[in-house]
Amino acid sequence: LKFVKEIQTHGRMRHPTLAIRAKWHPAPRRDPYLRELVGPIELPDQGLVVLAVKPGGPADKAGLKQLDIITKMNNQALRDPSDFLLFMMKAEVGQKVQVTFWRGGEEKTTEATLEDSSQ
Repeated sequence: LKFVKEIQTHGRMRHPTLAIRAKWHPAPRRDPYLRELVGPIELPDQGLVVLAVKPGGPADKAGLKQLDIITKMNNQALRDPSDFLLFMMKAEVGQKVQVTFWRGGEEKTTEATLEDSSQ
């Protein structure tokens, strides 16, 4: 079990993070407020809208920015907020993950290395 290994190895349970503050959005392309913020560009059907990125954190190092919309983790589509939470629960600190997101009307991909949320 993951938690047993973590406690035996590190003396506590570590939790992986991208170090972002985000909000699930079921329909970004139809949101007038989001449209006003990003302008008349192509948006995905759904995704995790990045509200803030911790300076020096994994997302920042990977180049993610405020208002990026995360749509996939390791090529797995995020269909609802639980998909992201389940992905992070199964992930490990130090794991490299592929993050697919929308910015400026284009789908992009970057790689982030998850860090311990207590750092």
